Amino acid sequence: MKVGILPHRDRDAALGLAGRAAAWLEAHGATAVIPHREADLVGRPDLAADGAFPHGLDVVLSLGGD
Repeated sequence: MKVGILPHRDRDAALGLAGRAAAWLEAHGATAVIPHREADLVGRPDLAADGAFPHGLDVVLSLGGD
């Protein structure tokens, strides 16, 4: 399963939760993907989306509101 994580870039709690969610997903066999800008803010540039986000994802997890 390929899961997109979209944290609110201006909310530290959302960025921290995105990192923890990505680690949990990876530990359970899923692939986590985060948009490029947010992946850098989360500290996981290795999870930056290749191409357009959310193309090719099974589900998207939005964190932190709008």
